[in-house]
Amino acid sequence: SFRLRRSDGTGKLLPLQIEICDDGPGLPEKIKDDIFDPFVSGRENGTGLGLALVSKILSEHNGWISVSSVPGRTLFRLSLSRVPRDAKPQES
Repeated sequence: SFRLRRSDGTGKLLPLQIEICDDGPGLPEKIKDDIFDPFVSGRENGTGLGLALVSKILSEHNGWISVSSVPGRTLFRLSLSRVPRDAKPQES
């Protein structure tokens, strides 16, 4: 029930944010700017599809993902729009 309220009584639902923090070595410089592109991986046998799929799914739900990375701290922030409680589910 997070809502931004203005003095005139109007407001809007704030996004839900999830943060995932890693204390590893950080993202390699050579892939840092392309981390959400398909087939980009920092692992020797990685497919590079995981973060690309996460980004696509969040985008399809009007959300976004961001990353900041330095050695010892990589932070992924996932943001999703909140749906009003009285919203009806969409039919397929």
